[in-house]
Amino acid sequence: MKLVTASCVIENHRDRLRTARLARLPVSEKIPDPWLPAAVLESIGVRPERKAVAFDLGEGGRVKRPVGFVVVRVGSHATADRVVFAESQDTVVLGWRSLSRLRLKVDAKRNRLVAAGPTPAPANLSFPDDQGGKPVLGEPYSLLKFAALLKLDEEVA
Repeated sequence: MKLVTASCVIENHRDRLRTARLARLPVSEKIPDPWLPAAVLESIGVRPERKAVAFDLGEGGRVKRPVGFVVVRVGSHATADRVVFAESQDTVVLGWRSLSRLRLKVDAKRNRLVAAGPTPAPANLSFPDDQGGKPVLGEPYSLLKFAALLKLDEEVA
């Protein structure tokens, strides 16, 4: 399979007018987070939220990199995601979590990104019955029933 790439726009999640365009960004279905050049992220004012998050390398080693948050756009698809501040020696990549949130997937036959279809909705959630704690299918989820089930006296903020 050939390398699949995507052109995307990265936005500062606090100031959406500050953007950077990345052409031909490699796509990975194995790496969860997007790894983007720290210099690009800093140029649009993205700041690290955590300074040293550990990541496992394929060879068994470990690196620590800062992470922050951005808005990722590919075509008409957009999502907010955590981003790794990649250093010059790091591989730059758009990760599978971004693809999932963008509702895009890799079409291996055509070597490109395609729409993944609608976002899955949760199943009809239900509460345990009074006879043994097994779910009652079809009974709609109710926050009041949940609170009663847990015997909550106070409001949850």
